[in-house]
Amino acid sequence: MPEGTLSRPGNGYNGVGMRVFVGRHAWLLGILSGALAVRLVLFTGVQGWDDLYYARSAHALLEGAFSPGSDLFATRLGFVVPIALSFSAFGIGSFPLVLPSLLGSLLLVLVAYRWGRELYAEETGRAAALVLAVLPLDVFHATEAHPDLLQAALIGLGAHLLWRSTRMERSRRALLQAAAAGLAFGWAYLVKESAALLVLPVLAWCADRRAWPAVGAALGILGVVILLELAVYASVRGDALLRFHAVQSQLRGIPAASGPGLGGRASELISYLFHPGRLGFVYAGGLFGIALAILPWLLLKDRARSGWVGLWCAWSLLLVGFLPASIVPYRPALSIFPRFLAPMALPAALLVARAFVVVLRSRLPRLSLGVAAGWGLLALVCAFRLHQDGALWREGAEWAHRRLSQRGGVQVICDPRSAEIMRFLGGYALAYDLRSYAPGDPPPSPGTILVDNERWVQALRAGDRLPPPSWWREDRPRRERVAEHVLPAPMRLRGSAPPPERIVVSVVLSDP
Repeated sequence: MPEGTLSRPGNGYNGVGMRVFVGRHAWLLGILSGALAVRLVLFTGVQGWDDLYYARSAHALLEGAFSPGSDLFATRLGFVVPIALSFSAFGIGSFPLVLPSLLGSLLLVLVAYRWGRELYAEETGRAAALVLAVLPLDVFHATEAHPDLLQAALIGLGAHLLWRSTRMERSRRALLQAAAAGLAFGWAYLVKESAALLVLPVLAWCADRRAWPAVGAALGILGVVILLELAVYASVRGDALLRFHAVQSQLRGIPAASGPGLGGRASELISYLFHPGRLGFVYAGGLFGIALAILPWLLLKDRARSGWVGLWCAWSLLLVGFLPASIVPYRPALSIFPRFLAPMALPAALLVARAFVVVLRSRLPRLSLGVAAGWGLLALVCAFRLHQDGALWREGAEWAHRRLSQRGGVQVICDPRSAEIMRFLGGYALAYDLRSYAPGDPPPSPGTILVDNERWVQALRAGDRLPPPSWWREDRPRRERVAEHVLPAPMRLRGSAPPPERIVVSVVLSDP
């Protein structure tokens, strides 16, 4: 069978055909099982950032107290509703919270396998799926609650369905696949509003007029989803553009003079993708830099099939990296977080897998095994390093919650982030009375328990500019230390280890 053709079974299978069929599915099941195992071993869980906003919105939805559009996170119904369904089925906890992201991660691996096999060849599909199975960004975000990975998986699924529909003869089946692609794009938009832009690179290869009916059907379904959302917000909140206004309110917090400028952002992106010491390189295991570096060669050697995949990858990077908050003078809309680059993962994996099979696997098979094993080991080391950070952010609050869960009725005061994590860990029904501090709070009454989580107190002071009250670490009011837990420092490959941080539980005493 020529490369890139869609295989269809005949009226029956002979013995060889059955073995090939079972063999292909055995590879896929093996890769998916391995991907799932890696993600469960390096489980991230709740960390205390945006994930708590999504958890709170999902819990409010179950309780009938949800207000759509009350904040930016409550507008992302495509992410909040699946979390609420997961909470309803499995209860409130870290695994139900991350289940939509985990399923999105495995879906991305599945699409990479199927698309690589259909666009190129079986071996390329396997290589692309294996890349995503151990990609640090995918492994880390698969078991934490941010919408970017699920959004990327839905955009990739929609792109694959649309690509398949344009390669079929015009039929009802082709139209249904195009409509399903539109639904995937619509769901991705409901997960995170940036999908309205990130869908555009997927359409870069649709210049062929034969693809226009399928593209029109997909975009039509996406348009219907957007219009329905506008109608809902217009009727419920009186503002059809509420979701976009919520995004703008977030951007207003960026000072007018902030941002590196056009040249600075370009330099930042280059360093981010190619410098081994930068966080972006660690999250991607160097994948995005490799994909962009080999793109010119692929355009020369395999433009018919790899050209539009490369354009999709590069265009996604430009949208994520250079989206402006203001055009004149230019300043970028947001700081770059590695998870924002998730839409690049699928096209980058396809490009690198194609180059690997054509250049190394076919010409230097022994060397190719060494290269693949070396990159896989590097990716797993990077994923383990990221896992340490994710687990350590919640460790102090988890420890304090375990210590206090048996103390019913006592009043507990701690920093706002630890308080949110502890409420979540207790299923929003704590046995103890928990309150977060504010900078101007008066000293607490005797008998109050204080939970001093150094890691979160320092992070809130530096990032959110939320210092604790003046008496927080003084000797007044008097207090007695009840328990203490040392937070381990993450593994470091260079430089000296940071000093240990502690979380302290103490009880306020009456003055003599």
